[in-house]
Amino acid sequence: MTRTIRTILLIDDNDTFAQMLADFIPMFWADRSQNPVKVCIAGSLDDALAMIKAAPPDVILLDLVMPGFQDAQAVSALVGAAAHLSTLIPIVVLSAYLTDTLGIEALRHGAQECVKKSDADLLPRLIKAIEQAWARHSWIEANLAILRNGGE
Repeated sequence: MTRTIRTILLIDDNDTFAQMLADFIPMFWADRSQNPVKVCIAGSLDDALAMIKAAPPDVILLDLVMPGFQDAQAVSALVGAAAHLSTLIPIVVLSAYLTDTLGIEALRHGAQECVKKSDADLLPRLIKAIEQAWARHSWIEANLAILRNGGE
């Protein structure tokens, strides 16, 4: 049985930008899926880690440049928090300061996709990145289940 995306955790310290995405992502999502999606907002990495522990989201959107961290180390912290709960959570990095170097570093730390906030077509690009990260995640989960069942 294929799971669908129900919740997205958006980690961003820019309240206005975060609320705009929280309002628009479900509308864009409705055009692609019959299943509604809820976007929860965390204004800090600490808040996000607490939210993940309480109710792991299906996907994480992470701004890489926020007070308390300025690089891809936050991706590692989120991957570690999910692993502690014995789950995998796809991470899409979202940053105004995204460079090739920072993007590669984020991918090495466990992110699945990277999107620059200044992209002219931000919302469609972000939705596509979420879908691609979810598809990769679903493939990995399916293969892990096969391995757990002895290759059957």
